[in-house]
Amino acid sequence: MGPFVDIGWVRYVKSAIEESAGPDADPSSGAESAFREGLAHYMDLEDLQQGFINFSAAYCYHLFEQQLFYFHKKELLTPQEENDQRLYKHEEVRRRLEEHGIAIQGFKSWLKVDELRLVANVVKHAEGLSSEELKQLRPEMFMKPHWRENEMFAVFLSNPLPVSQPLFGQDFYVTIEDLRAYAASLIDFWSELAAILEAG
Repeated sequence: MGPFVDIGWVRYVKSAIEESAGPDADPSSGAESAFREGLAHYMDLEDLQQGFINFSAAYCYHLFEQQLFYFHKKELLTPQEENDQRLYKHEEVRRRLEEHGIAIQGFKSWLKVDELRLVANVVKHAEGLSSEELKQLRPEMFMKPHWRENEMFAVFLSNPLPVSQPLFGQDFYVTIEDLRAYAASLIDFWSELAAILEAG
């Protein structure tokens, strides 16, 4: 628990042990109480860490989305269209790029970028159409990472539980490796688009 230990928790454990002390006290009860409190504290922080990782994935996607719409505004829309909010849709971006012979859905990076879109939706909205789609694509994301290698949980992969609180680090589990893969796919997307624009 190294970096997760805080002074408040240490004081609580110390007081619990002292309160259990006495001529007839069972010394193990203080240790048991301290263990329970420590475990609960660690699990709360583990959920907090997972919630932050999940949030980071959603953040990455929305940063990409903002960049995409900025590109759309500056390069695809006319000055007269820039303030028309009806045009700020992914379908409109794709349609206008296709008019220039650019099919972003054919990019090598696109499948991972679109997976990140689903992840962001699950993090924001919990259960819904995106979670159902992602359960087909990446069912392991609905299982804690340290359970994924256990054969006992193989049956779970075919029927993941509903998602309720992904921002609390529960029910949905983006990993650091996932984050790295998503970040790489976003960089690759812009690199692929830039290469096409430079060649044209």
